[in-house]
Amino acid sequence: MWFFSSCFSSCAAKNNEKRNTTAQAEVEDKSDDDDVVDNGTSGKESNDVSSKEDHEMNGVSIHHLKEVLLDKARNKFGTADVNIYDINEPIIKEEGRTKYCPRDGKLGAAYVDCLEGEDQVGPATHMISYCWAYQLSDIIDLLWERCEKLGLDPKREYVWICCLCNNQHRINSDNTVSFEELQNIFGSKVVNIGTVVAMLTPWNNPIYIKRVWCIFELFTAFKNKDNGCNLEIHLPRNQGEKMFQAIKKGDLTEVYDAMDRIDIMNAEASYAKDKENILLMVQEQDGGAARLNESVRRILRKWIHGVVDDEVQEAESKSENSETDAALVMLYWGVGRIYHNEGLHDKALLMYKKSRDIQELVLPPNHPSLAATYNGIALVYVNQSEYAAALEMYWKCRDIQEMVLPPDHPSLALTYNNIAVVYVNQGDYKQALEMYGKCRKIQESVLPPNHPDLARTYNNIALVYFNQSEFDKALDMYQKCRAIWELVHSPNHPDLATMYNNIAVVYEKKGEYIKALGMYGECRQIQEKILPPNHPDLATTYSNIALVYNCQCDYDQALVMYRKCRDIFESVLPPNHPDLATMYNNIALVYDNQGEYGKALDLYGKCCDVRESVLPPNHPDLAATYSNIAVVYKNLGDYAKALEMFGKCRAIWELVLPPNHSNLATLYGNFANTLDAFNRMEEAANFREMRDNILLMK
Repeated sequence: MWFFSSCFSSCAAKNNEKRNTTAQAEVEDKSDDDDVVDNGTSGKESNDVSSKEDHEMNGVSIHHLKEVLLDKARNKFGTADVNIYDINEPIIKEEGRTKYCPRDGKLGAAYVDCLEGEDQVGPATHMISYCWAYQLSDIIDLLWERCEKLGLDPKREYVWICCLCNNQHRINSDNTVSFEELQNIFGSKVVNIGTVVAMLTPWNNPIYIKRVWCIFELFTAFKNKDNGCNLEIHLPRNQGEKMFQAIKKGDLTEVYDAMDRIDIMNAEASYAKDKENILLMVQEQDGGAARLNESVRRILRKWIHGVVDDEVQEAESKSENSETDAALVMLYWGVGRIYHNEGLHDKALLMYKKSRDIQELVLPPNHPSLAATYNGIALVYVNQSEYAAALEMYWKCRDIQEMVLPPDHPSLALTYNNIAVVYVNQGDYKQALEMYGKCRKIQESVLPPNHPDLARTYNNIALVYFNQSEFDKALDMYQKCRAIWELVHSPNHPDLATMYNNIAVVYEKKGEYIKALGMYGECRQIQEKILPPNHPDLATTYSNIALVYNCQCDYDQALVMYRKCRDIFESVLPPNHPDLATMYNNIALVYDNQGEYGKALDLYGKCCDVRESVLPPNHPDLAATYSNIAVVYKNLGDYAKALEMFGKCRAIWELVLPPNHSNLATLYGNFANTLDAFNRMEEAANFREMRDNILLMK
C-alpha cells in the first residue's frame, strides 16, 4: 500500500476519553437518508439549542464518509469522481437545509449536526486540511488508508472537515461568517483537536500550497507542535505511486520547484478579504511573509525526507536478501541522488554505496550502471571536499566508460570535465587543463560550434588560465564563450552578465581599466534590467566598478559606486554580515587615499566591529583591519595608537601566516617606521632586519 505520511511532533494526538454525540441513541449503520434525524421543527426557530462548543468540536466518522457520503455522491452523480464544490449544494447543504442548527437555533444546519450515533459522529480526533477542488474519493481513500495503516477503527475516528463541520448555510449568505471566526476555527481547533492531516495532490505540484488558507493552516499546525499538535502530510494512493517512481529515478525536481514557488503573498483565496486579513496577520509576525514561506518549505522538505526514508525501510524489509537484491539498486541510487541534490551528503553517500555494493556483486565490472554510481559517489566526495576520494571514483567511472563507450561520447566529456573540476579545487591547474582539453576535444567534434556546453567549457578553461595569471589566454577563452552566449542568449540573459563581469576582471588584472569599465558597464546594464534594485549581485558589480575607479585614482567615482553597494548591503544583509565589513573596509581605503583620515577611521571602526563579532580572534582578516587602522593613526601622527594596532595585527599574523609571508614583511617595515618617530632606533633596526630577511627569501 502506497501510504505516505510524516509526523512532525513527538506529542501524541489528543485522546477523547468521553465521546459525546448529538444522538440520544445509536442508530443502525445504513446508507439511506432515514438514518439522519431532524434536529428541529420546520417552520420556526428551535429553542432546544445544545452546547455550541460540543457541536463545533464534532467530526464525521471515516466510516460514514466511505459507506454513506460516498454512496450519496455516486447516487447523485453516477460516479465518485466529484470534488467538494460539486457536492456542496446538492448533498452537503441539502442535508441540513430544512433542519434547525443546534448551535444558533436558526434554520439551516451543518452536515455534521444532522448525524446521529457513534458510528457516524463524535468528538473530532483529527482535522484535515485540503482544497475544495480535491476529489471526494481521494480524500476518503486517504483517510481510510490512514486508519488501516495506524490500526484505527474507522467508526471511532472522526475527522473535522470544514465543508461538513462548518455550517455552509451561514457562509456566502448575508450573514457571512467573519474572518475572525474562521481564524478561530483554524487556530484554536488546530490545538484542541490535536492532529492535522494535510493532503497534497498532485504530488509534484500540489494545489494545496497555492491556497492562502492551506498555507496558513499548515503553518499554524506546525507552529503549535509544542502545544501537542501533530502535523501529518499525506498523499492519495495514486499520487504516492507516482512519487515512488520519481524517487527511484532520483528526480523530485518538480515538487521541489513547486515548493520553491510557495509565496503566501501570491497565493489564491476564494474571498479577497480573507487573503487581505491573513496577509495582515502574517506581516505582523516576526519575519512576516518571508519567514512563513520559508517555514512551510522546511516543513514540506522534512516531509519529503521522511517519505524517502520510509520507502527505503519498507523496501529493505520486504527484500529477502538486501545485500544482493538487484531491485534495491535503483531505489538506493535514486535516493542517493535526491539526498545529494538536497545537500545531505552523508545520507547520499550511504545510499550510493549501498547501490554500489550490490552492483559490484551482481553486475559485470564494466557495466554502465556501475559507472553512473561511481560518478554519483564522486560528486558527493567533491561536495565534502574529499578530493582524493572523488578522483578515485571518477577514475573508476572513466575506466568503464572508455571500455564501453565510443571515444567521442558526450558522457566521457562530462567525466573529463568533472575530473578537471577536482584538479582545480586541488590547485593542480596543469592536470585540470589536460582534462578540460580532453573534454573540449570531444565536444568540438560532436557538438555544433554554438552549443552551450562548449561555452561552459571555454569558460572553465579561462578560469584556470586566470588562476595561473595567464590573462591573455584567459581572455581568449572568455571571448570564445562570449561569442556563443551572444549568439544563443537574449541580450539581457544572466549568463551574458556573468561573462562580461569575468572579462572585466581580466582587463582589470591587466591594468586595462577603460576596457574593464566597459565590460562592467555591460554587466551592470543587464543586471539593472533584470534584477531588483537591491539585489546582492548588483551590489557586487557596483563594488567591482568602484575598485577600478580606485585603481585609476578617481576616488569620487569610486565612492559613488561603493555607496551604491553599501546601500544595498545594508538593506538586505544582517548588520554583522562579513560582506558589509568588506564594504566598510573598501570605502575606508578610498577615504585613506584621499587623506580623509577621520572618515577612514570611522569606516575601519565599523569594519572592525563586524569582524570582531563574527570572526575567530586570530582570523587574518581581523589582522588586516588592525593594520589598516594602524596606518591611518600613523598618518595622523598618533604613533602610540599606531603601535598598539600594529601589535594586534602582529599577534595574529605571526600565529597564522608562514614566517616568510609578504604581509609580515610589510608589517615589520611599518613597525620600523613607526618606532623611528619615538627614536627607538635599535628596535626599528631589528624590525627592518626581520623585513629584509623575508624579502631576501622571495
